[in-house]
Amino acid sequence: MSTFTIDGIVPIIPTPFLDSGKIDFDSLGSVLQFAAASGACAACLPAYASEFYKLTEDERQLIVAEAVKRSAGKLPIVGQANHPYAVHAAQLARAAQDAGASAVAVAAPRLFPLAESDLFRGCSGEAGNDDG
Repeated sequence: MSTFTIDGIVPIIPTPFLDSGKIDFDSLGSVLQFAAASGACAACLPAYASEFYKLTEDERQLIVAEAVKRSAGKLPIVGQANHPYAVHAAQLARAAQDAGASAVAVAAPRLFPLAESDLFRGCSGEAGNDDG
């Protein structure tokens, strides 16, 4: 991944879809051009506002690769690696890195409540409690 500084707005890029339900990559390029022309310092996808949950894992990887390609170096791409299973999130993060994303972001799963101690369990090596 290249190095860049986040110094401004990083919009979540919506996923444009064709009537068939497939990703509209031409429109994706237009949205990325608009973000760059509007002064965004980077763009992030596929995230919640990108409707990542409608994409297959292959499509999640493909949209990051296409965004990197279509931004043509004019806009750093932050590849979002959202998945409720850590192993799959790590695979998506590696794929974003391999595709040339400038950074990777991961959001905590929203599918089930986690106690704060559980969110940090992997950071400290200590198991969290089940209190909430």
